[in-house]
Amino acid sequence: MAVFLNLHRAAPAVLIAAAAGSVFVGSLQARPYSAVEVRGAEFIAADDIAAACEVVAGEYDSSDMSAVRECLMSSGQFRSVEVRGEGATLVVEVSELNDRPGRVEVGLAYDSRDGATLNLYFERYNLFPGTFGSIDLRFAEEVQSFRTSLYRADAFGDLDFGIDTEIRKTSYSDQGFTAKRVLVEPYLALPFASGGRAELGVGYRRDDMTDVAAGSSVLFGREMGVIDAPYVRLGVSFSSNPSKNGGAGFVTGLSLSLDQYFWGLGTDQKTYETRIEADARFALAEKTSLLVGLRGGIVSGQNGHNTRALTVSLSVGPISGASRRAASARKTATGSSAPTITM
Repeated sequence: MAVFLNLHRAAPAVLIAAAAGSVFVGSLQARPYSAVEVRGAEFIAADDIAAACEVVAGEYDSSDMSAVRECLMSSGQFRSVEVRGEGATLVVEVSELNDRPGRVEVGLAYDSRDGATLNLYFERYNLFPGTFGSIDLRFAEEVQSFRTSLYRADAFGDLDFGIDTEIRKTSYSDQGFTAKRVLVEPYLALPFASGGRAELGVGYRRDDMTDVAAGSSVLFGREMGVIDAPYVRLGVSFSSNPSKNGGAGFVTGLSLSLDQYFWGLGTDQKTYETRIEADARFALAEKTSLLVGLRGGIVSGQNGHNTRALTVSLSVGPISGASRRAASARKTATGSSAPTITM
């Protein structure tokens, strides 16, 4: 009887041990996953993350998932990595370590019109949360400019939002006057999956003509003063994705843009301006490429008015608004400022 009681009391312990062993064995059993999904990657391509540690659909157990996590953490690109199963999908969720990539450029160039020119450029993703920002400075003896750009993807649902500003001054010796411009333009952009984008901007521009030289054209004297008015811009652009054309970094790519401006709204100095840009990059070697660009445009006065000298002299610049917007959307194009995994 005593033996029977001892065995009876021991039965629950045996059952608990057996259940624990069953759970432990189950945790080691591999489960099949028909798909792999990388989440949380903002600057490193999801395909690159999966390829770096050969994460493909198949069977994984807990030790396999730990191995994937350790492999990705060893790249030095992530703050954290979590690998787990969700139904038939193996989920790899990452938090990037470098979540504010950017760059600074300093350049010295010679222009046949501007002479020796110093360029300073700064850009950063997540300058503000979820917002790209850039500053572009240009200094020469007869021209100085200061440009800024802010761009936020998916600011209003599928619509992106950006703000461009510009302050520019020219005093060319053969111009006969000093020209100053202040411009502010908020705009909405609708990206398309094929690499295209449509934009609508409503901005404000102030043009100021001063210091008309003695002996200059009588027309300059008549145009001296300030014109400030709102304007509207319609733009369309297309950019191929170089990462799909044979690699990353210096690869073949193409970008086109067309902008139509309606200046001087609400004034008797309405002016229409059309700008077109085309850039092509051709890969010559692994780290060598050829860049070919075209800039052009036409300005026409409306309601019987001729175009003003100030409008024409400042409308044609070395870097137009479309170029800055293309740079601000680089995350969806080349990703040249983004970190990459090297294993």
